[in-house]
Amino acid sequence: MLAKVEQKRKRNNVLDKTFYCCTKYRKFGKEGCSSHTIEARTVHEVVLADIQKHAGQALTDRKAMVTEIADKEQQKKELRQCKQRVSEIENLYAKLYEDLTRELITEKRFQMLSA
Repeated sequence: MLAKVEQKRKRNNVLDKTFYCCTKYRKFGKEGCSSHTIEARTVHEVVLADIQKHAGQALTDRKAMVTEIADKEQQKKELRQCKQRVSEIENLYAKLYEDLTRELITEKRFQMLSA
């Protein structure tokens, strides 16, 4: 009897009736993407499991978790700085090439500076 009540409760739950559909497919049809969906219950279970995993880590070794988060933030900061530096170098190279094409510098000087 309890199993039947549980099955009925599951069938009536909004998570069991909700699906997420691929946005590209919804907007563009077959040309945009293949038709695929995911059940809301699946999303709920995956997110809940991830939350429980991280909560467990926080309870068992809070200091290690805080250190890991801080390290990730530091890595993100360094990545942003590296991307910014790459962008600066690309801009300098473009200006250098422009100077070459406008004959403001020699080919030899361009080769030396671009190396």
